[in-house]
Amino acid sequence: MAISFLNSREPGATTAALILDEIELGQRYLAVAEQSRFYRGRRIDAVIGATIRACNQALGMAGNFKNGCLYRESSLSERWSKETGEVVVLDHATPITELVKRHKLGEPIAQLMLSPVVRISKSSNDGMTRKGYAKAGHKAGFPLYRYARAGISIVTHSGTPIDPATWTDEEHWNFVRETPELRPILDALEIECSTVEIWQIGQPLRIVGLPDQADNDLRRSGGGVIGTTE
Repeated sequence: MAISFLNSREPGATTAALILDEIELGQRYLAVAEQSRFYRGRRIDAVIGATIRACNQALGMAGNFKNGCLYRESSLSERWSKETGEVVVLDHATPITELVKRHKLGEPIAQLMLSPVVRISKSSNDGMTRKGYAKAGHKAGFPLYRYARAGISIVTHSGTPIDPATWTDEEHWNFVRETPELRPILDALEIECSTVEIWQIGQPLRIVGLPDQADNDLRRSGGGVIGTTE
């Protein structure tokens, strides 16, 4: 099954344009949060998390838009709709709190928004919570490992079974690059992903278009949201 994104009725609001808009707004909100007199750290974290979620929504990986996920629980329908009667959760394989930390260390929103989001049943999500895997059970280099610990079978959006215990970061980013629906978005945002190494966790990936001085200023300020200013 092909993935699908948010279909906006706003003129010119392509998926890539919506994402760029969210990233640019995130920059501005972050600048305001950094001026806070109280709860500064909490406000900054909230802005970063909200920006990631907003980009996820444009990609069909959050809120009422559930068919952009690259992965799903194997027992679920290929395509979610209200008619299926399935009660599902769109679960960040790596919790948002961890993605926020990684952004503050220099990993850009454009990369973090493509971290695995998995469509699983609410009952499975509840089971992970009971077993203590809601925000734990991760293994470095294996983004879906938590689902193996919880006994949840995972397939790609096209229905290909994968082993969450052995599916690596490299395999995930290769899958991102090889997904036709994502290619126009990667191109529009001028994200360079010609080699796997660029996509390795912890290797900052920059969106072309942000002036060097602005980019440096954002990094000195503690890791702003990397995007374009044009």
